Amino acid sequence: MKPKSLMLLLVAGGCGLVAAFAVTQHLAGNQPAPPPQEPRKTVVVAVKQQEAGTILKPEMVKLIELPTNAVPEGSCTSPEQVTGETLRVPIFPGEVVIEAKLHGENTIAALVNKLPPGTVAGTASMKKADAPNAGIKPGDHVDVLWIPGSPVSRSLTQSPPELVLQNVEVLAVDGKISADASDASSSSSSSAEQNFTLLLTPKQNRRLITAGESGKIRLQLRSKADNDSLPAEEIDDARFQMLMGLRAVEVADANRLPKSDAFEIQFIRGSEVSGDRSETAPPARKPAAGRQ
Repeated sequence: MKPKSLMLLLVAGGCGLVAAFAVTQHLAGNQPAPPPQEPRKTVVVAVKQQEAGTILKPEMVKLIELPTNAVPEGSCTSPEQVTGETLRVPIFPGEVVIEAKLHGENTIAALVNKLPPGTVAGTASMKKADAPNAGIKPGDHVDVLWIPGSPVSRSLTQSPPELVLQNVEVLAVDGKISADASDASSSSSSSAEQNFTLLLTPKQNRRLITAGESGKIRLQLRSKADNDSLPAEEIDDARFQMLMGLRAVEVADANRLPKSDAFEIQFIRGSEVSGDRSETAPPARKPAAGRQ
């Protein structure tokens, strides 16, 4: 190949390379820039469902990343932040743990998880207008008094009200287990009723429920010095069942039932009804043999 032809070929090749480079740069400049990466944040979520009152452990939670704009306000960002905290409300798998759902140690749900074995949390409810019970706080000990609701029960009660439960502990007042919280709720709550959660055995709770259905409940505050060595003053099971109408009235107590000085006897023959009224009470019937 002649030198002149070789020179022309090299010049043409160089121009082609320059043109290709220019076209490539032009096309690259027309492509849109990649979008900026969205900021993300690490948060704590629940591994599985946990109920209110649960004390969180490290294995109950895990860390995930979420877009910053999808992170709820108050989200916890480390397992150490939630470990040992008590849930105020239930949480579900994958749910972000936020501060507002923690600090539930002063709730009834947390309290129930800490009840001694063999005990229950019973509730005594009463109208504030009838018995404001001012001064009773969580941690206090009280007696539960029962005021008969029916004339028959009142006639059987020699010295009403009757003591149905003695020296039981108050766990909460209106759902608050903190003494300071109970003061605030008692002064600001608009509810007409006041609820006292008591530490009871199952048997005591059944007695409390029965008494509440059969009359009125009142509480009396015990001294801080009182303890379990106090002499038993509450009524026994036999008398309690009789007052509640759960067993037959004893003969000695039947004499205190309200009596009427007049009675009426009616005779019915077909469609005819005749009667006779007397001002003298009929003789008392003798109990059947073997029955009291």
